[in-house]
Amino acid sequence: MSIEKVQTLKNLRKREWPVTSYHPISWDEIFFLTAYREKQTLLMLTKGGGLVVDRPLKYVINKFAETAQIWELDTKCFYQQYKHRPIAYVAGFHALVPSCGAKDTDVVYYMAHFMKAHEYNAKTRKMLLYFCDEKRGTHFKLRLDVAQGAFEGILASVDKYERQQQLRFKQFEMWLGRNQQISWAEFKQLNADFLAAEDEWGLALLMDFCTRTYGESHLEECQAYIKKYFHRPYRI
Repeated sequence: MSIEKVQTLKNLRKREWPVTSYHPISWDEIFFLTAYREKQTLLMLTKGGGLVVDRPLKYVINKFAETAQIWELDTKCFYQQYKHRPIAYVAGFHALVPSCGAKDTDVVYYMAHFMKAHEYNAKTRKMLLYFCDEKRGTHFKLRLDVAQGAFEGILASVDKYERQQQLRFKQFEMWLGRNQQISWAEFKQLNADFLAAEDEWGLALLMDFCTRTYGESHLEECQAYIKKYFHRPYRI
C-alpha cells in the first residue's frame, strides 16, 4: 500500500481482505487492528497488506493480553490514577494503545513503537498517524476522527507507564549488581523515583483489595499503611 495514500477506516472497511479463522498477534507483526465487519477484526500487517480475523475485536485483544502477559492487576494499579482514561497494553518499550474509548465502534488499537509521528489538523479535526517498520521498509498513513486532547492524553499515560516499568528494571539491575557505575546523585534520584512509583502501585493495590473485599477503598487507611510500612527498612 502506497505511503503517499492516506487511508481511513471507512476505506479500509470497504475493501476485501484475506480472511482467517484466527491469527494470534505479536508486538512486531502489526501496525494496528480495529473492528472490520460484524464479529470480525482487521489487522494491518507490518509486512504489508491487511488480514481479517473471523473473531470480534474484543476476543483478539483479550487473547493478545493473555499471550503477552499483560496482567490485570498490574494494569489496574497503574491506571487507578487515570480512572476515566482508556487503558493501553504496555510492556517496556512496547505498547498497544487505543485511539479512544474501548466501546467506541471506531477504536483503533495501534502499536505505539511503530507510530513515528502523529499530527492533528484543527480544520478537519482529524488526526494523521504515520507508521513505519524500518526493518521491513514498510509504511502506512491512517487518518482518524479523534479528539486531540484525549488522544494525546492516552499517549502521555502510556509514556509514564513505560517509565515506571523501566525504573523497576533499572532497580532490579542494581540489586543484581549488573548496573553500570552511576554517581551518588544519580543513584539517589533513581531510588527516589522508584520508591515513588512503587508507593503509587502499592496504594492502588491496597485500595483495589479493600474495594473488592469490603466494598470501600479506605483511602486514608491505605495511605497511612503505605507511609508507615511499605518501604520501612528491615531491622533485627
